[in-house]
Amino acid sequence: AATDPAMAAGDTDHAIAPDHLLELGILQQLENDTSVEFVVDMINIFIPETQQRLANMQKFATQGDLQALDDEAHTLKSSAETFGLIPLKAQAVAIEQACKTKDTSQIEMLMQQMPSLLNASLQQLSMRYHGASQA
Repeated sequence: AATDPAMAAGDTDHAIAPDHLLELGILQQLENDTSVEFVVDMINIFIPETQQRLANMQKFATQGDLQALDDEAHTLKSSAETFGLIPLKAQAVAIEQACKTKDTSQIEMLMQQMPSLLNASLQQLSMRYHGASQA
């Protein structure tokens, strides 16, 4: 399987160290620009929306609806970056690129990796703000 350059950094046989899932500097800047309470509120919205987005992406990948999958990956890319989830953003970028080139084998591989990466990323985000997504 070809390695996507966007995933090469930090991807060692699908086992990304938890401390590499979250770029704390981005979150600290977001807190400074708004407030911790605002960030927690945003995360409590982001987590269930992102879980639904994954379900949509899986459905679109299975159906072969590459345009819809591309759209969902694009949205995930932006929101993941907002919360400092850089490996998740990179995975979304790779899915976007594979959709644009209609590389279905690459899409299949990337989508197989997505649930564990997404869940680990959301868990790190939730742990950072104790109580986020537990409401």
